[in-house]
Amino acid sequence: MKNTIFNHLLFKRRLLVLVFIVAVAVRLFHISQQSIWFDEYLTYIALQSGSPLTCMYNLFFYVAEMAITPIYFLVSYSIAFISNNNIAALRIFNIITGLLSLTLLYFLVVRLSGHRAGLAAALCLTLSPQHIWHNQEIRPYSLLFLFCLAATWSLLKWHDKDSRKWFFVNCLFNGLLIFTHLFGILFLLPQGLYLLVRKEFKTFFRWSAAHMIFVVLLLLAVAAQPHLSEGYHPKGELSLSFIFLYFLPSLYMRSFCADALCWHSGLWPWFESTLSTAAPPWLSAFLKVRPIFDRTLTFLILVSIFWFVLLGWRHRPQNTITSDTISKSKWDEWILIVSIIFIPSTTLIILTLITWTNFSDYGHDIYTMIGIYAVIGIFLARLPLRYFRVAIVTLTILYGYQSILFFSGSTRTDWRSAAIYVKEHAQTNDIILDLFWYGPVSRKTPYFLDSSLEMCRVNTLISASDKAASFFNRPETDPKGASAWLLMETYSWREWFPNLDLIPLLRKTLDSRGLTFDIQEFPGALNMAAIRISQSLSEEYTFDPEPYPQLWMTDYNQILKTLGLENETADRRREILRNLETSIGIWPGVSACGRVSFPLDLIQLGDFTLAKAVAQQHILDNPSFGLGYLALALGWVAEGEKQRGWAAYQSACSHHLGIHYFFDGYFDALCNGNNLCAARDGLTEIYRLNVPIFYETAAYVLETIEKRQSQHENYDASEPVQSDGHSATTKPLDATNQFESYHFVGESLPLPDLWCYEDPGEKTTPWIDRLFAEQESSSRFIQWFPLQKYIRIFGITYYIRESSNFEAALKQCRKLIAQLPFEKKLYGVLDELLVSTNNPELYVQEWQHCASFNPEIASYAASRIAEAGKDWFKADRAGAAIHAYLSACALDDQNNTYMLRLAQLYDLCNATDDAIHWYCRVLENRSDLSSVLDRVQLLMANGTPAKNVAVLKELYGAHPDTWLFGILYGQTLELIEAYQDAMDVYEEMGRFYPNQPHTLLAACRCLRLIKALDSALQELDEITKNFPESKALIAYEYINLGQAFEKEMDLASAHQCFNTAIELGEYKDLAFYSLGISLLINNNLTAAKDALTLAIAYNAENPGYQCALAETEIKMGNEEAAILLLQEALRLSPEDTAITARLDQVLSQRRDKKAQLLFWEDLFAEFPDSQIIKNLLEDVKSR
Repeated sequence: MKNTIFNHLLFKRRLLVLVFIVAVAVRLFHISQQSIWFDEYLTYIALQSGSPLTCMYNLFFYVAEMAITPIYFLVSYSIAFISNNNIAALRIFNIITGLLSLTLLYFLVVRLSGHRAGLAAALCLTLSPQHIWHNQEIRPYSLLFLFCLAATWSLLKWHDKDSRKWFFVNCLFNGLLIFTHLFGILFLLPQGLYLLVRKEFKTFFRWSAAHMIFVVLLLLAVAAQPHLSEGYHPKGELSLSFIFLYFLPSLYMRSFCADALCWHSGLWPWFESTLSTAAPPWLSAFLKVRPIFDRTLTFLILVSIFWFVLLGWRHRPQNTITSDTISKSKWDEWILIVSIIFIPSTTLIILTLITWTNFSDYGHDIYTMIGIYAVIGIFLARLPLRYFRVAIVTLTILYGYQSILFFSGSTRTDWRSAAIYVKEHAQTNDIILDLFWYGPVSRKTPYFLDSSLEMCRVNTLISASDKAASFFNRPETDPKGASAWLLMETYSWREWFPNLDLIPLLRKTLDSRGLTFDIQEFPGALNMAAIRISQSLSEEYTFDPEPYPQLWMTDYNQILKTLGLENETADRRREILRNLETSIGIWPGVSACGRVSFPLDLIQLGDFTLAKAVAQQHILDNPSFGLGYLALALGWVAEGEKQRGWAAYQSACSHHLGIHYFFDGYFDALCNGNNLCAARDGLTEIYRLNVPIFYETAAYVLETIEKRQSQHENYDASEPVQSDGHSATTKPLDATNQFESYHFVGESLPLPDLWCYEDPGEKTTPWIDRLFAEQESSSRFIQWFPLQKYIRIFGITYYIRESSNFEAALKQCRKLIAQLPFEKKLYGVLDELLVSTNNPELYVQEWQHCASFNPEIASYAASRIAEAGKDWFKADRAGAAIHAYLSACALDDQNNTYMLRLAQLYDLCNATDDAIHWYCRVLENRSDLSSVLDRVQLLMANGTPAKNVAVLKELYGAHPDTWLFGILYGQTLELIEAYQDAMDVYEEMGRFYPNQPHTLLAACRCLRLIKALDSALQELDEITKNFPESKALIAYEYINLGQAFEKEMDLASAHQCFNTAIELGEYKDLAFYSLGISLLINNNLTAAKDALTLAIAYNAENPGYQCALAETEIKMGNEEAAILLLQEALRLSPEDTAITARLDQVLSQRRDKKAQLLFWEDLFAEFPDSQIIKNLLEDVKSR
């Protein structure tokens, strides 16, 4: 009997040892040959840092969610330091933790259900592709799995022995797992539930209190967490049926059946890419039956979970104890295992649904497998021994099959083999082009560190072909033997560009540059390809500045529209598209670092405007994106906008607390001191950031500034930026308002319809307004970080509302705005605080300081001041309203609404000159506002001609193409007899209105006024020929010109002008009258009488014509005829004193007083209301 037991125990041990040996073998298999993949790479380059602090800052910079749980990375840094960054050594550490996990899992499941269950669970873990993957990568999941097992083991031990020692061990391992991975905290939930189910409430509260220290520390770390490092997922809407029938089951399947369905076991792009060589026959045969094996393993896992849940629930403890019920202790353990399976995975699934961020697909819930392997072991252990052995063999086959697929090739993208191939076949002067979609990384480390080959990063196939063509154009390059090596992952191409075939597009792109290629692939993971590019042209390639739409991988026209640049000029549009097609491969970027590489690359191309637009779009997508603000700051500083750059940098540092460690010295030197030497020293700090693109961009920006200063361009190098958001010249709170002297004297606005005028044309919304709108909209999960920002905003809001110390509250608010100058909520808090003071001077002053610190918010600050000004206007505070709108116009000098309001405020205060000035400012922007122009003319009627000329000169200077402005300006110049200047204005208007006779006639008039009569006549004759349709205006000018000739005694020219006017058929009465007067003066009485008679014939209602003919009759001795004409003239104008006097004079010459008296009595009877006739009648009577 003893021998049987001994042999049984020995067999158990041998099986366990065999399982352990297999575990060691499969984890060490190809350990030194597996390449580093992207997630590992981010860890590995951080480990290259010179100190643990720099290492953690590097991690915090681009994978902050990992850096805030630093235990694994600190251990890895120690190993890397000891092993000189040996990749195998770093992976062996994870293998050791994996083997310890295997041992712990065995003993844990043995504790739960015996040796057979433990052996089955250990076998699952031994051959688990997911666990093997994590054991072979430089990531924290293997250590997390170990700590979770240790925490579970210590929890059960604490329950078994009720020992304080195991309580502390449990707390220790829970603390370690919390700070090994962010989602390790979820593993506390099953343990807490286990304690609650046991109804040991005091124990639960004691346990919770002990862990609260770790939770609080983690929450503090999470509060500092900046943006997520992964790519942003679009907002989406799913139907409830889709969620419950497809989405949730698929996420649970990924979590529970990761060994068969997870992407870690789908590592064979050989058979999904048309580029790769065929698989070996034996492997092809294996793959044909793969669905059967995968579904069988999935079925086994799901059946085990379903059986375990159903069995435990059916046999749960009841009030009445029966033979079917399980013990309370086993029920508690059932709760623990089920909660380990469901609670963490369900929590991550809910987070995925709420946030649209993929939390369920990266092994974040790997500890779920503890419960699943335990359940499989317990399920199989319940089988009879014979069936148990069959089940173990089946399990070995199913998992062994997965392992065969897993280890038949490289489990990661085979950069190592590609690097060896390139180094073996490349010449000394060849170039390597690294095309990578996920982020701005360079795989020079670690695979090309021993090579002197030039290596550069490219983003698109067009960029790669351009770099290759430039390489072959170099004088030192031998085009016959040289090659450019393009390294890329072909399987990721199919992921990101499913509608584009790589090889045809690559061939077409390289052909366009006169290049050819051959390709060598290295299967594994994302399928590494080394593409050797050669020159096919004998001559040098000439670059075409035009974009290549036929070669695009992305719709760059749509990107242009997204950026709001679709209305650029044709040349600028071509330039933008050309830069986009060489800088952006995938839009939007795959990861946070991938996104920020776009504006940084564009900065290095020298297109700062486009770089800023891209950075601003990234910030719109996530207003808390610290790296986006950093790229924006670099773009502004490169353009010489130091103040804007400094504000953006402050925002970057506040959103991403790791930025200041690398960039403080650089930005402080450039913005605050303009010390280029210190900035160059700051580059050494940036160099510690192990992502080269940031150093390269900062160096390029510094070089640009140095060039600008060396060329003596206008770069503000004298004044440092405003660094604290507030000027030292702030006035005290009781400062007097210099505008209080203004008072409203009118009761209504001069132009009430234009008080809230808005431009009818298309108006682009400023970026800052769109950002503020995005901040107010319902935020996605990516915008929840950093939490410390919202905590600080909440804190200052609460402090201001509760504090009675206004100055202290204002100081704190200023300080926070200086740190977060793009946060609308803070400006809202400031506005509320300032409104409470009822001090317009202080209100305006503070907003001006905000805009001076961050010029980008100038338009928003102007809008706040303008709204306050409107309120002060309603409150009849004229001075405050004027002050507000003056400040608003200074901050937003293109806003016609503010200028119109300011002009009307001045108008209401009878400040005519100021009102005219601001009305004209509006007209300079919108010359079509006729009501404003009418108001200006009305106000100018009371002004001096000199002032009016100055006003109209400025207005005309802004719009020389506006006909009405020119005419008004010319006429005003004529009023002050500046005829030559007026003529210059009319001639300039003629260039804008070449077919407009009015301006030509006005110029002709000026020639007449300056007495250049012959030139005027010549011009007028030319106008007559060219514009026969304007006979009326031309005839009138002929008449005026004739009168001018007459004054100069040039009667022939005068008569010529009058006769030409008569021939034109317009103003014939005036023309005959002018001709008659001319003839009368020259005593040509008969001709004069004929001309004046015709004038009366054409216009018998003009008393002047009657009088002129009367004078002619008098000279000819026809007094009776003259009296009749003067009588008719007086009838036409009975109140005309001159006609009355002349008529009485002629009557008196007849010396018949009785007849004279009778004449006036009859005329008075005809016009009894005429005071002049009445007075003259009384005068005649008195004589």
